[in-house]
Amino acid sequence: MKMKKTLSLIAAVALLASMTSCGQTNDPQNGNSAAETGAVTTVATAETTASVSETTAVTSEVVAESQTAAVTSAKKEEAAKKSDETPKTLPKASEKVAEEKLSDFFKIDSLLAGFIKTDESDSVTVSGFNYYRVLDGEKISSIDELQKLIKNTLSGSLASENIDLVSEMYVEKDGKLYAREAGRGSLSFDLSQGVVLSDVTDRSFTVTPNEYSTRYGTGVFKFAAEDNEWKILSYEVLTGDNGETEDQSGEAVQKMNTLSDLLGLFSGSVGYDDSDSIESDDRTFYRVTDITGYGTVSGLKTAVNNTCTGELKDKLLSDIENNFIEKDDTLYVWILPASYYIFRTDGGVSITEKSDTSFKATTNNSDELYGQGTAHFVLEDGEWLISDYSFS
Repeated sequence: MKMKKTLSLIAAVALLASMTSCGQTNDPQNGNSAAETGAVTTVATAETTASVSETTAVTSEVVAESQTAAVTSAKKEEAAKKSDETPKTLPKASEKVAEEKLSDFFKIDSLLAGFIKTDESDSVTVSGFNYYRVLDGEKISSIDELQKLIKNTLSGSLASENIDLVSEMYVEKDGKLYAREAGRGSLSFDLSQGVVLSDVTDRSFTVTPNEYSTRYGTGVFKFAAEDNEWKILSYEVLTGDNGETEDQSGEAVQKMNTLSDLLGLFSGSVGYDDSDSIESDDRTFYRVTDITGYGTVSGLKTAVNNTCTGELKDKLLSDIENNFIEKDDTLYVWILPASYYIFRTDGGVSITEKSDTSFKATTNNSDELYGQGTAHFVLEDGEWLISDYSFS
């Protein structure tokens, strides 16, 4: 309203000035015209001055408001930028922080061990392995979600090792998540019994769960600060009454599980398609649909060489040659159903008769049919390999 009023006054002044000019030119003898004109001009000038002052005030208000808005906007941008640049505050080392991170670690380990519900009627095959669709509402819904959980929980080589396993255990297709069967054990402690913190510094601390697990014994977890978050840098698990480290008992469990898998494969425990077969040496071989962790004759032989030695290795390699063939890059199996031994390692193992070059690992749990399994390990070229086994 002020601007319109100002413009109207300016227009009026201009009109009066024009009329006055015309009057002076056309009627020079009119004595009163100059005075009247002067009076009118004075009034107009006063009004014009007032209008200009008012316009100036309005303009100043607009400029002031504009400047204020600009300053406010600049302050907001500066504050936002400062907020982005300000690192998060590292939380204080506490039992709560440790338990939350350990809980996430145990979840990661179980997911990478195949402990997730899937729909076996919906599967995809990738590089010779079958992956089954993860059911809705399960512990993870995407590869990206699992990778973020790992990065937020673990640090260093422990993080990179677990991230590498994600691509082996999970695939995505058409927006769906698929998981591969693994069947290995996963690490876990009962955190409801609490944890104990030690060696606490500004950038690191150590955690020991209070639970003494029948399977894992005790565990020691090293935490380190990274990106102003506490993450698990490394861990060591002490198992068994004799306190053997996970490096030895863990390797024993892994290789005993592999041996169980191999014994099962040679006894007919393998996924195959009986509608797709080939004939060889008067025998029928069926197309293999799933051999978790292997997939080819070469892969099977590698598993044997990395697990066994001596006569046991020679026998298993001979079984591979007899039971499996490849044609057109496809693996086929000859089925000869038979019973086979399984090491029940879900309760861990006990290490006995240990020396620098050998030891025995006996399962803590028993198989209902065969009892406890014992594997005899020998050191060969820096690797612990199974030379023989027995059940009792």
